[in-house]
Amino acid sequence: RRQTMNPKSLRLFLGIPIPPIPTSSLFSLKTDRGETFPDTRWTNSENYHITVSFFGEVTEEQQSGLITCLDAVLKAQKSFRLSFDSIILAPPRRSPRMIWASFRESPEYKNLVTRVESAIGDGILPKFTTEFHPHVTLARFKKKVERRAPIDHQLVLEDIPVDYLQLFNVQVTPSSRSYIPVHTFHFNGISQENESEEYIPSPLKKIRLDGDEPTFSPLISPSKVQELSENLSIQTTNPSYEPQEIS
Repeated sequence: RRQTMNPKSLRLFLGIPIPPIPTSSLFSLKTDRGETFPDTRWTNSENYHITVSFFGEVTEEQQSGLITCLDAVLKAQKSFRLSFDSIILAPPRRSPRMIWASFRESPEYKNLVTRVESAIGDGILPKFTTEFHPHVTLARFKKKVERRAPIDHQLVLEDIPVDYLQLFNVQVTPSSRSYIPVHTFHFNGISQENESEEYIPSPLKKIRLDGDEPTFSPLISPSKVQELSENLSIQTTNPSYEPQEIS
């Protein structure tokens, strides 16, 4: 029987947020694999993330201690990057239950997970799990799948800059599942690059599907967003401003 959660508790996990993969590429993946995996529940793009540690049901008191602990540990964490590897059936070496966007092994990521595991294991929570294989869950199978061959799909992602983590609360309804950010942990250690500028992570470099032309999605820094917003505000609030005609 399914266990009922305490109404004052949250179901939490620590993760790396991932911007949505363009729907065109995901639709292509669904179409390509529709016959092979007919009973599949695809993850909504707004729920894409890489799980670092899953905590399960956490009380308000435990949540407060957890945030304090992680703030202290992650404050000195240095930023790093994760590189996309391939689309695979998962988990590896076991009967497949999911489709993952798998990322290459990373010493920096492994060190991050180890630090989180060590800190929380010091009496903060009685039970939790950590994930040493960085991945995004794209889909889950409703029925058992026997096929073990690799998924040949031309999905190419840019390296993901990891400069903060978020604590998420899992909210489940009969028809949907959503992950609500509860707290953000920014890395204050020296970044490996762009030390003076904090970037919004955007993993999409190009999507190449069946000979289509690649599309690019550049990184936009918060300062640039602010600059553009201020310029727009000046243009829309200044009565003497006259927009130039575009020829």
